[in-house]
Amino acid sequence: EIPQNSNLHTIKKHAFAGSYIESIFIPPKISKINESAFGDCDSLKIIEISEESELKSFPLSAFDIHSKFIIMIPSSLIKFNHYIDI
Repeated sequence: EIPQNSNLHTIKKHAFAGSYIESIFIPPKISKINESAFGDCDSLKIIEISEESELKSFPLSAFDIHSKFIIMIPSSLIKFNHYIDI
């Protein structure tokens, strides 16, 4: 769990890879998520991005795209491409 008031700015490559987390809240100060950060997280079902997010984009490869999950992105930040640009 990453606290909402965390000063963490980057979720690095393989940071949570292979873990058994079921959900994750991406706090506001996270501005970058690297590829494979959540790779092989078969239990991950919900990814929630803060309404105040500083996140600009992240590669789809940050997540295991073979799993079924929901990404909750604030509607004011959504713009899809090969990368998800928000």
